[in-house]
Amino acid sequence: MDLNFDKMYILTVFAMRINRSHPLIAKDTKWFLQLLPMYGIFSIMFALLINCIIHYDLKAKDFSSTCRNGCLCVLYFISTLSYYVMLVHQTTLKTIINTMNEDYAQALKFKADEQKVVLDYAKKGLYVCRQWLAMSIMGVGLFFVKNVLLYTYNYYVDDMKLVPLHDMTYPRIIEEKRDDIIVYASLYALTVYYGVFAAIMYMSFVPLGPVFMLHCCGQLELIVMRLENLFIKYTHEEANEKLKDIIRHLQNIYGFVKNIEKCFTGFYELTLKATTITLPIAVYEIIESCHRRELRMEFLVFIFGAMIISSSPCYYSHLLMEKGEQVRLAVYCSGWEVVQSRAARSTLMVILVRALQPIAIRTMFRTICLDALTDVRAFESIVRSFQPYERDVGIDNASNDDLYSYCIMEIKL
Repeated sequence: MDLNFDKMYILTVFAMRINRSHPLIAKDTKWFLQLLPMYGIFSIMFALLINCIIHYDLKAKDFSSTCRNGCLCVLYFISTLSYYVMLVHQTTLKTIINTMNEDYAQALKFKADEQKVVLDYAKKGLYVCRQWLAMSIMGVGLFFVKNVLLYTYNYYVDDMKLVPLHDMTYPRIIEEKRDDIIVYASLYALTVYYGVFAAIMYMSFVPLGPVFMLHCCGQLELIVMRLENLFIKYTHEEANEKLKDIIRHLQNIYGFVKNIEKCFTGFYELTLKATTITLPIAVYEIIESCHRRELRMEFLVFIFGAMIISSSPCYYSHLLMEKGEQVRLAVYCSGWEVVQSRAARSTLMVILVRALQPIAIRTMFRTICLDALTDVRAFESIVRSFQPYERDVGIDNASNDDLYSYCIMEIKL
């Protein structure tokens, strides 16, 4: 077994090296001169989108175009937030990666079944990276597919004309010359760059959290295996030594989880809240395009992406909680009843008390788990159930106390 972070997760590492966000890359003048043109071109397209929303879409009260361009602006905000996190927490990310490499190196000394556990969870992390690679390719590729289909249709109806990769209104000086082949090619290339750079940023950052959490799950499963009948299979002296190793291992895992929280808590808290806004907007745009008999299939990827970026950390954090619960049960079932040593029993009791607090990723307000997603759905169901009340009472006639009482009643029911 030859495990190494850079070799195992080469897709994510390659993306981090392209956009110069890898923690091992020195953030010096050379790095800044490399980043400046890359992010500058990325920001130009974002500025054009904002200009279109403010000066054209909102003034024309075109809510559909506002949603369409707003979805693309979300890519810029998430990419910028991702780069900010990787820049601010560069040292912590470097520590996490080094810890994983140390764990992989120690796994070479493990038994075959324990090595298999480490390898299985590393492969699950690799699957997450491949998942986001596919999502990134789909996100950019659907725009190309739609563009090719429109060109094919125009050729079929004998109405050939230049079709932009993303239809939007540019500033007047550009809008007047957008049919010029050079201007068209420049805008086309700028749009492609915007999508590719955003896809690379997603690939380089979003899979990291699940990969780190899966590594923790694998380490916790090793502890569960080592606790199984610990005091029955070994002598008291051997069991005490192994118990000390388990405690040190648990302390390392707790520190590892704290580092994950330090890096990803703010990002996950913002994305969970942003998903409740971006997801309905993307769905609305697709429905509106269907009513206008337009093809907006490229926005399907925003729906899938919003669902995955919010549900993935919740799922893996929930899995981390389950593994922590398995450790607690394994401690209780380790055969402690045959132990006469008071020190060993006291140690086990301390582990049990510590294990009462779930091992999970926490935000400022709550623990990230599957319940966080169900709470969002519960809120949506309350909003939907409020609609009959709106029709009966009238939103203008309903006071804030009435609305609050109604929502509380629905929650209790």
